[in-house]
Amino acid sequence: MKTLKLILGCLFFVNTLNAQTVEWLTPKNKSDFSTVIWDEGGDFYIISSQLIRFENKVKVAEQKITFNIPGNAAWIFDGFSFNGKLVIIIKQKEKTIERFFYQVYDKSCNPVGDPVLIGEYKNKYTDQVGSIFSFKLSSDKMFALFEYFQLVENGGNNQVSYKVIDSNFAVKLEGEYKPSSQMINNTLVADDGTYIMGLAEYERNERGEPTKVLVSYQLKLFQGGEESELDIDFNGRRYSSFKSFIPASNQLVLFGAFKNEGDIMNSYSFSIIDIVKKKEIKHMQFKPDLITKNETIREINMDANGDLIVLMEEYYGKSSDNGVSYHYKKAFVFKMKEDGGAEWIVEIPKHQWSLNDSGIGGSLRGYFLNDTYYLFFNDHQKNYGETGDFLKPKEIEIFTDRIAKRGFAKVEIDLKSGESKRNLMQISDDSSLWSIPIYFTRNYERSEMFIYFMNNKNVRYGLMKF
Repeated sequence: MKTLKLILGCLFFVNTLNAQTVEWLTPKNKSDFSTVIWDEGGDFYIISSQLIRFENKVKVAEQKITFNIPGNAAWIFDGFSFNGKLVIIIKQKEKTIERFFYQVYDKSCNPVGDPVLIGEYKNKYTDQVGSIFSFKLSSDKMFALFEYFQLVENGGNNQVSYKVIDSNFAVKLEGEYKPSSQMINNTLVADDGTYIMGLAEYERNERGEPTKVLVSYQLKLFQGGEESELDIDFNGRRYSSFKSFIPASNQLVLFGAFKNEGDIMNSYSFSIIDIVKKKEIKHMQFKPDLITKNETIREINMDANGDLIVLMEEYYGKSSDNGVSYHYKKAFVFKMKEDGGAEWIVEIPKHQWSLNDSGIGGSLRGYFLNDTYYLFFNDHQKNYGETGDFLKPKEIEIFTDRIAKRGFAKVEIDLKSGESKRNLMQISDDSSLWSIPIYFTRNYERSEMFIYFMNNKNVRYGLMKF
């Protein structure tokens, strides 16, 4: 199919919003494609039965997607942009055997070589219960991690098969790991290609089943064919969870929630780990004065001074005869002090509700720019005045995709003072659209964020410049 270089009619319009400029793609019918993968700038791919590439917002290439894989039928599992190329992950299943491949495509949407086998895995369950395949990229997008998790029978532990490739598609790490009594809590790949695994060991009840109280937590690092460990000292605290973040190169932040003897959430802990030196360089305990429940840490970042900026959100799901409803409520942003207290706390009152859709229209996403934290989310227009200023109502109007008065809210937080302001943004000529924050993707090197909106019929992509 010949390369297209035509500018589509009415393709984009531009709307300047303080520091943000949004460029929009004309709405497309949902049935036209299933997946969009951002490359950079106005360059992105659309994946359906066809692979389509846009450059600078103009369609330049289109090819039918075919796989040169013998045996049973194979299908697209997912994909990502990697070192200027598109990588599509392909899945093939034969009874209890699951195979995953990746196929590289160039910017003309042509395949580069044949599909590469990531791994062949035997799952004892024919319905895939107990198995999870996933991929992750390092924060600098120079390494890709592929993982296949399987549950094993001794108390709900799991085992993992892993593979790490670099941006030239060379295999840097490959292997399997099965903990003895621990559970794999979370994993990630660092900017130097190190595979990092958090191993949690829980107290067990009389039946030998793990409880929600952690006994120990260990970091396991795989690099260059060698393994090393780092044990985290709990100092007698009753942790219920741990989670890992990499906010800066070679630095890992461990976030832990722990409870008192009555199993009531008591406070949080933040440990900064130097990955190279393999030691803890800072530890802080934080007991927030927040009126909330079911809170989840969304992001942990570092400002220019190395201080931790934490985004927390109240979130829960609720089952009923109609299905599962998803509630995203108050969010908090706070800046940690050396003594573990909060230098300031910003509360963001909101309530987003949806039913049987995995909550894709909820939560919030943003970026940092010049000591300011910008956050964006769906909101109800009734929470704002005619000029778009937040009215601070006693009762927040609930946002749902079923209302007509939808809005897109922006909160700006000064990272030095903690002062904030909130207003409604008019970013689209179509008020029926709402955002999908979980699909927002940031690129700090280019100062831009790829944003995604939809309604019941169409989807719309945009590029927010900052």
